[in-house]
Amino acid sequence: DWTGELFISIAYLVLANSIVSISLFVGLVQRGDATRISSLMYLVPPLAMLVAWAILGEVMTPMAMAGMGVCVTGVWLVNRATRAQ
Repeated sequence: DWTGELFISIAYLVLANSIVSISLFVGLVQRGDATRISSLMYLVPPLAMLVAWAILGEVMTPMAMAGMGVCVTGVWLVNRATRAQ
C-alpha cells in the first residue's frame, strides 16, 4: 500500500542513507586516512542493532552482543594503531 509512512521511509533511505552518508564518507576519505575512515563502516551493524533494540524493542542475544563487541574492538584497534604511527 502506498501510504505516507512508506513515502517518508523511502525519502529517509534516499536522502539520509544514500546521499548524505556517502557524501560524508567521501569527504572524510579525502581529508583523512582511508584506513581509519573505512574501518568506521564496521560500526554500522552494531549501531543498527542498538537502534532496533531502542526503538523496536528487539532482543539482543548474547551472540549479537559478542559480535557487537568484536566490531567495536576491531574499529578501536585500527584507529588506535594508525594514530600511534
